[in-house]
Amino acid sequence: MGAWSGMLRLLPDFVKPMFKVDLALLASPAGQISVLYVHIVTTLVCIAWAIGMGSDAVSGQISRGTIEHLLVLPIRRVSLLGASAGVTTLGSACLVLAIWLGNMTWARPAG
Repeated sequence: MGAWSGMLRLLPDFVKPMFKVDLALLASPAGQISVLYVHIVTTLVCIAWAIGMGSDAVSGQISRGTIEHLLVLPIRRVSLLGASAGVTTLGSACLVLAIWLGNMTWARPAG
């Protein structure tokens, strides 16, 4: 961790506000994990996944040509969309669990 703090001190002043975490905290393992949650790649992946799953409920069925078959079935349209919402919620919970478990195994001290 000493090498990280030495390297972070060498950064120019205009770069320091780009980090959402204090640089002293960034040299610690907890600070390095916290950058994961504010990193643009993690945020964009979660946003893209949520938009893709949400739009697939209707537009995916239209593009596959199965929406006409589903709408003539004797089920409520709310239950048709509710099933997709349930799967999306379960999938996002699995993503959160995967990130959490990854952090738990990464932050565990060796030994």
